[in-house]
Amino acid sequence: MSIEKIDILDIATEAMKRRIDVLNILKTYEDKGLGIEGWFKCELLYEFDKRGIPVMVQNKGPDLNFGHMEIELKGAVGKVSKWIAREGLKYGIPVLYLGRTESIKDLNPEYRVINEDWVVGLIEPPK
Repeated sequence: MSIEKIDILDIATEAMKRRIDVLNILKTYEDKGLGIEGWFKCELLYEFDKRGIPVMVQNKGPDLNFGHMEIELKGAVGKVSKWIAREGLKYGIPVLYLGRTESIKDLNPEYRVINEDWVVGLIEPPK
């Protein structure tokens, strides 16, 4: 089963909507610089496995490899748009990120709203 970027964005959004209980708690750590990329990756891997979508996990380089496409993951509790763009786009591939709603203002990505505080976004590298 081939998966496309928009499918990944939609799957990630559905998964995070189901975990709003955790996101509401994480929001209270906004000023602590808490990264949540590892947790985000685990939640996504569960969703892909549940749906029968094959994916390879990489610890060096891009996080997810679907064979025909790689995706870098980023996740943070604070308002860190510049960091998401700078660190996420370093491989020249799309970045899927989980972040606070305020963190998307400067990025202009394709995104989905989880609730008033959280979004999942997909940033394309410059062409």
